[in-house]
Amino acid sequence: MEKEIKRCINLVIKGLQAEIPDYDGMELATSKVIEKFPCLFQFLPREMQTKSMCESVIEQDADMIEFVAPKYLTYDLCLQSVKKRWLNIAVIPAGMRTGDICAIAEENNKMARKFFPPSVLKA
Repeated sequence: MEKEIKRCINLVIKGLQAEIPDYDGMELATSKVIEKFPCLFQFLPREMQTKSMCESVIEQDADMIEFVAPKYLTYDLCLQSVKKRWLNIAVIPAGMRTGDICAIAEENNKMARKFFPPSVLKA
């Protein structure tokens, strides 16, 4: 099923590229598709992601945090994602798992502690 979805998305993207030759138009079209169907973000090539697209998709579906390109993965995005769903602490980089983010996850579920880095557990 996942292969079929990826194939469909690639066909849509290739079709959009043919119809919209300029990058700005392609970016806008891709953003519109992701805005409407945030779950498709996971299949979007990282080089096509933009900062605003990543911010928008996390507002809509916090679980997409694991698919955000490293260059757009900020502390604020990680915080926002964990606030919406504590379990997302498991997929954010250890360096982003600060005391604040860990405290928010733990408030929602004590099991979050198993994802805390040693530096937070010692504090």
